[in-house]
Amino acid sequence: MQQKERFGWLDIMKLIGVYFVYLAHTDGMGRFGILAQNTALGILFFASGFSAGRRKDKPLGAFVAEKAKRILIPYFAFSFLALALKAFVLELPQGEIIDIVRRIFRAMRNDVAFPALWFLPCLFLMSIYYQVLMKWIRKKPLLLAASLLISCLVKFTNEGPYLPWGIELAGRFLIYYSLGDCASVCYQKWRQTSPRLWLKILLGGLTLVNFYVFYTDFYFGRGYFPSLFGIEEMSFNLSAVMTFLLEINGIWCAMAVALVLQAVPGLCRAGRHTLAFCGAESIVKLLVPLAFEALGFSLTETGGAAMLLQEVFMMLAAYYLIALPASRYFPWMLGTFETKRKDERTSV
Repeated sequence: MQQKERFGWLDIMKLIGVYFVYLAHTDGMGRFGILAQNTALGILFFASGFSAGRRKDKPLGAFVAEKAKRILIPYFAFSFLALALKAFVLELPQGEIIDIVRRIFRAMRNDVAFPALWFLPCLFLMSIYYQVLMKWIRKKPLLLAASLLISCLVKFTNEGPYLPWGIELAGRFLIYYSLGDCASVCYQKWRQTSPRLWLKILLGGLTLVNFYVFYTDFYFGRGYFPSLFGIEEMSFNLSAVMTFLLEINGIWCAMAVALVLQAVPGLCRAGRHTLAFCGAESIVKLLVPLAFEALGFSLTETGGAAMLLQEVFMMLAAYYLIALPASRYFPWMLGTFETKRKDERTSV
């Protein structure tokens, strides 16, 4: 197995994806929420798939056991911690507690117990799907084509109801995981060669175009570009294609921002705690407002820049109050059981 190399920009990219998750769960169907929903999952699955190729030769049984330890243990640990705190603080009745426990074990996206955690069982299955594909298909272009075919088949044949553990969603979003794996090969080749000036200019131009699309999608919605061609109401197929393209757009923009910010060590360190951030979201959004109320203040629902800053504050609370203590004192909650240096404790 290849020696694992850590990329700071990739950790920051995960951090951006988690921030969009926090934002989506706060703003819902608002302008920021819709933008976050169109980008968060693509970013997180892409970043998770970036290291998939390093484990291609690992026996399937050992791979599943490793992923269960690294993903499922944190999922259940943070789910039951959040349940315990919620039951204590809100004095939940027994029937509601039992219902939440059932939802934790079902891990269904449309009936999730704690919003930011549903994608972990989905990611667990997705990584297994892709590992199996890598055993059968060795060439990256064919792997990408197979992943795209699976994603299209699921998307166009199953729009619900959602299945437990994201069984079908793992296939639906598999293309982003595969894109991450293929991008890692391109990135390694880029680092080993000296790209020509015209290629750098081309990529810079594409980046500017992607930020323009990102900006336009935020202000005018996904229907803006089809409307330029006289399409006022998008069909299901066109809507699916637009969703895919906007996810790719979000991935490109997040990667560009992450590459610029990789010189900030604090962001790189924070980005290594993806699991803890996801597990902590429901906890901090329950406890932080209560703490402010106890001090005589209130965190009211806001919009615009105030909401963006509020979500940054929530992530800071999650990092310092939960992620760092868990990493130092309870590493098993993050699926880590061996002794590691502080700077090597990582998430997915």
